[in-house]
Amino acid sequence: MRVETANGDDSAYVKEANNKLLTHHQSFDDFYQPIESVADEAGQKKEIITFIAQETDQAVGFLTGYIMHSPVDRSVSFAYIQAVWVEEASREQGVAKALIETFESAVQEKGIDRIELSVDIQNQSGKQLWDAFGYEVYQERRWKRLT
Repeated sequence: MRVETANGDDSAYVKEANNKLLTHHQSFDDFYQPIESVADEAGQKKEIITFIAQETDQAVGFLTGYIMHSPVDRSVSFAYIQAVWVEEASREQGVAKALIETFESAVQEKGIDRIELSVDIQNQSGKQLWDAFGYEVYQERRWKRLT
């Protein structure tokens, strides 16, 4: 398996896999919606990084994150993992590990020493994954549906 920086040719796979991820999240609640198009993040102070894991020239997973440079609400830059997806048939084979380690190394090389992410409270497998990689709970998010 190899992990590479995604390029324009990978955008269709990333969109498709992201929608699989969002469908998975919709099983927890209806907050998440499928992506209609790849958003243009131009003009924001985010440096977006996407890695694709491939096995024999077939994409088996991806990780998208970003580096937030000089955020207005923080004193330091940080990285954020936005999405990780591994195809069902490729799970438990080290794909997520390779993607996460590649992202961690890439942001560390850019001088970033903190990575953040969010996990749905009902996503037990997601919470177990991040616990296994040493990610700690440090904040609690809350919401209220106004219907």
